[in-house]
Amino acid sequence: MRRYLFEKANYFLNEQLVEQLDETDYSIRLKVGKEEVVIKYQNHQLIWICTCTQYVKGNKICSHAIAALAYLSNKK
Repeated sequence: MRRYLFEKANYFLNEQLVEQLDETDYSIRLKVGKEEVVIKYQNHQLIWICTCTQYVKGNKICSHAIAALAYLSNKK
């Protein structure tokens, strides 16, 4: 299961399906495939919220969030 998350995230990055939509002082909103991911900094913690229905509750990681974080860390 974990390997699948990274393989799917790699697919999003290779197909250039990640784009930045909005950025504020404490959050960044990205579109990954058909889903939207919000990465925000709150109370000294990094929080990501994805619109995919599989991981709606909690701060669980999904392939969309992995792709978004990888995109932001390798953005040129």
